[in-house]
Amino acid sequence: MLRKDGRNRVIIGTTMGLIVIASFVYALWETNTNPTFAYFSTFSRAWELGFGALFAIALPLFQGIPPIARTVIGWLGLIGIVASYFVINDTLPFPAPWAAFPVAPSALVILSGIAGTQRFLFPLTN
Repeated sequence: MLRKDGRNRVIIGTTMGLIVIASFVYALWETNTNPTFAYFSTFSRAWELGFGALFAIALPLFQGIPPIARTVIGWLGLIGIVASYFVINDTLPFPAPWAAFPVAPSALVILSGIAGTQRFLFPLTN
């Protein structure tokens, strides 16, 4: 589906990027006007999955990350996920913008493992 020249990857990535931005902006608006609806709305949560899709589409751009950088990225992601558990509570507006707190570190954890496992990422591998 995606040709080697990357043209389709750019088209799909741009389209997905626009969807992610639109979904996040909508989630910000809906979270302020109707938080319960925003929490259960598919479109106001689509950006969370779309963020991961953008990483999948852009995977070739990240193949050259050095192992030490991937180790640091993985640990930062893990720390971010754990921190989000302690920071996010029921008084904060959710899903936007606070759902970005666990989403972005999760992407970092995925990014840290794209070129194989690292011995210094033992909590993130099985």
